[in-house]
Amino acid sequence: MQTASSAVLPRPGFFAQVGAGFGLRVQEVLVEGRIRSASETIMESLQTRRGEAILGFDAEAARQRLEALPWILSAVVERRLPDTVYVRLTERSPFALWQNGGRFHLVDSKGVTILMDPGGEFASLPVIVGEGAPQRAEEILLLLEGEPQIKPLVAAAIRVGDRRWNLHLTNGIDVRLPEENPAVALGVLADLHRQQKLLDRDIVAIDLRQADRMIVQLSPAAAAAQKQAGPKAADGGNG
Repeated sequence: MQTASSAVLPRPGFFAQVGAGFGLRVQEVLVEGRIRSASETIMESLQTRRGEAILGFDAEAARQRLEALPWILSAVVERRLPDTVYVRLTERSPFALWQNGGRFHLVDSKGVTILMDPGGEFASLPVIVGEGAPQRAEEILLLLEGEPQIKPLVAAAIRVGDRRWNLHLTNGIDVRLPEENPAVALGVLADLHRQQKLLDRDIVAIDLRQADRMIVQLSPAAAAAQKQAGPKAADGGNG
């Protein structure tokens, strides 16, 4: 009668203890690429400290914990025998401030939230507003980069119905861009401002949603002044 053979497995932590007995202990944690992440948070996520058995350090679990941190886009974690834990970080780059629900979110170029209510350090970043704005911010901000006369005039880019963009300018004018070919409409606006200083006029809104026309809404004061000037202009023409 045959009997099944059995194997005796070492207890958990056995190899780590053996390695530690031969001096394989963590003596250095080398971190590269850290810019904004707090060093204390990095060390807490690694869950190791000097003197611990290096073979007992779980590099993959540490990598997963690091990549769960808000600033970390990706991480490489390695055990480098005999005594070093090596970490290389790639952090997220701040891209825009997303205003949502009365609060500001610092987001990266892919729309991932890094921080809630960031401080004044990021006040110079472009502001985006609306549902779906973080995921589509890169497209409108790249368009604005191509129109240097318009870009500094924009206070916020507002996503409308997750279909198109409005631009709210620093002087209060709202520019309504079309869903299709917004780059063409933005180019037309830039040309008109360059040639006629359109955005310096007393207007409230510019509607560019129709490809064959542009609708300009005057401010109440400008509309009243134009209405009053109309008959005078007509009288002057008859004189």
